[in-house]
Amino acid sequence: MMTKVLIIEDEKPAQDHLERILKKGDPDVQILDKIDNVKTAVTFLQNHQADLFLWISTGRWH
Repeated sequence: MMTKVLIIEDEKPAQDHLERILKKGDPDVQILDKIDNVKTAVTFLQNHQADLFLWISTGRWH
């Protein structure tokens, strides 16, 4: 079964790195999109179905 993934990350190199890691772990993974902000991701998810979405935050929450 193919897993559909949305990557939410604001840095392009990190997006690409996550995609490589996912595809190495499961060559059949389907990256639906790589989005750089939450607002766009919410809109995307309202119109598309993902099995998994990754939102990586390395900053601190205030």
